Amino acid sequence: MIITLGIFFFLFDRIDSLIIQSVAALEKKKTTLVNFKTKYNLNDKVSTLIFIAVCTILLTNLYINQQRGLEFAKEDGLLENTTVIFYIFAFFSTCRLAYDQKKTMLLRWWLLFFALLFFVTAGEEISWGQRIFNIATPTGLKRINVQGELSMHNIYSTSITQYFALCFVSIIFIVLPLANTISKKIKRILLAFEFPVLNMRFVFLSLISALMYILIGLRLGNLGIGPFTKYGIAPHLDDEYLEFFISGLSLLSALSDWGIICSFRKKANRTIS
Repeated sequence: MIITLGIFFFLFDRIDSLIIQSVAALEKKKTTLVNFKTKYNLNDKVSTLIFIAVCTILLTNLYINQQRGLEFAKEDGLLENTTVIFYIFAFFSTCRLAYDQKKTMLLRWWLLFFALLFFVTAGEEISWGQRIFNIATPTGLKRINVQGELSMHNIYSTSITQYFALCFVSIIFIVLPLANTISKKIKRILLAFEFPVLNMRFVFLSLISALMYILIGLRLGNLGIGPFTKYGIAPHLDDEYLEFFISGLSLLSALSDWGIICSFRKKANRTIS
């Protein structure tokens, strides 16, 4: 046990040293300093209120008229189609922002990664237009896709990919903004690698989304992610609401330009503690 802990701390120290060296090397080469807004402008405040209002309306509607709420969440329904539209807008907005990054190439690549992620998510939501263009599912894919659709996220299970997706979303919208705010060292590392970190507004909105998801699950009798249901209602319908909330957060992040601020950097010697 002691040897295992010793190896762990040794490796941790070595990795930490390598990261620090990489950060220092990147900082020396930079001519443009990337930073991210922490203060909120009027657009941020208005979009936050709109997001909360939409979430509240959807929740209230479900509690007042469950059947209509279920209609919203059905396949190719209001929530799914709006989710796709949000991701498409987020894709184009992030591509435009990536194109504008002439002097911050690492940031450009990160933004292109997120743009691609938005595009793929939109495609997966509608099974790459399978129902729109009446495309048949290839036999091999149909055998392993639990919904028999032209998509990758339903292969073998509908839940496994959701767990990974939720972990990733939690890191982007909650963990990194919190770490960036709390730890100066983590903030400096993220800035050196020009990773687009969202501000604390998205932590707040993510927690609102999580609360709405729990209340929707209680109303429908669906106990979280997975094939669990109390009232015989299809267990994935509450997930449609969660996917809609996440697409809304993605759209807000893109429309706010990820809070990016770029400015010319003055030469200075800095060390990491």
